[in-house]
Amino acid sequence: PRPPSPHPSPMDSLQLGWSHRSWLRLRAALVVLAFALLAFQAIRPNTSRRRNWRVNRGHSSRHDVTKVMDITDVTEDTDVTEVSEEVVTIEAPDAALIPSDDELLLVAELQRRLQQSGVASGAPRRWMEQGELLRFIRARHTVANAESLFVESMALRQELAERWGTEMSEMGSFGSEHAEYLADGDPPRWWSFLKAKLPVVTFGQDKYGLPLVYNALGHCDLHGSVQEVGMDSLLHFVVMQNDYFLDVARSTTQQRQARSHVCEVLHGGIIILDLEGLSVMRSMQHVKIVNKISAFVKQLHPERQRHLFVVRAPRAFAAAWRLVRPIVDARTAEKITILGAGESLQPLFDELGPDHVPDALGGRYAIVPPTGWPTHIERGAFAKFLL
Repeated sequence: PRPPSPHPSPMDSLQLGWSHRSWLRLRAALVVLAFALLAFQAIRPNTSRRRNWRVNRGHSSRHDVTKVMDITDVTEDTDVTEVSEEVVTIEAPDAALIPSDDELLLVAELQRRLQQSGVASGAPRRWMEQGELLRFIRARHTVANAESLFVESMALRQELAERWGTEMSEMGSFGSEHAEYLADGDPPRWWSFLKAKLPVVTFGQDKYGLPLVYNALGHCDLHGSVQEVGMDSLLHFVVMQNDYFLDVARSTTQQRQARSHVCEVLHGGIIILDLEGLSVMRSMQHVKIVNKISAFVKQLHPERQRHLFVVRAPRAFAAAWRLVRPIVDARTAEKITILGAGESLQPLFDELGPDHVPDALGGRYAIVPPTGWPTHIERGAFAKFLL
């Protein structure tokens, strides 16, 4: 007879109070949870505020004074080792948007290192702005690591521009290309196909005026999209979308600073991940694709996401999240809200208000097409789309 296994099988679990069906549900939930975390892995903890980076500077109340800085006025001749000490009285600054003194000094050090190495002269001026460099500081533990990420990011942008045969805008991003296509600027057919077939919508705005993203992942056929237009086209689409968001965040930051003369920096936005209809089989098909996309996002779009709402998740999802959460970075866990199937979506409504919650979730913002989302992209769909 076969010797007993040292590890209990699902059937053995009946003796432990677990049914075979319970094991299958838990396994399915863990697969879905791993997939959702893959989609979210571009969020990195903001470790730049840790106490070991405290510097010897005077402490003042942020509710009374703050430094005045223009994050967009940076040139190669700028002395980035100095920070203006001019202060102004403000009534109610949003402390969550104001960089700490430690962060500003780290940004200045990163600028100095990039200028000394010559990287600054080859990078588009936009990415040398203090507000943009702050993204890289917040995404890494040290200035050296932030510098490495910056160098990798600029090199990848140049490589993609050559591969896609496009010229990045003066802002150094592919976002203006996306904005032009959204305004009916004669987009390429592969772009129109993905926009029509993928249930990923940029819409409305959050409390800071930044656009929101709704991703009906349960109806998203990434495998079919790659099958029809190729992985490179899908990556191009995602990069343009995220660059478009970064461009809007930069513009909104400039507008806020022009009005208040306060150094408030807007970085990440809110993403709604709708898991209704997501099966384990589809999750397994998507994992490799999402992993490739995430690798690009981590290099090109640090601090892209501020908060993730996972809604209408499978019932076992919450149980799986409770198992995984203790090993997830605390700051990352704080940026994730899980709302399972059947649970109230009130936290989402409280954050956005009913006018900016998609109609698919009971809100007033109409984003669902009249025919609904396509759940499957059949082979040959792109050829038919071209007709």
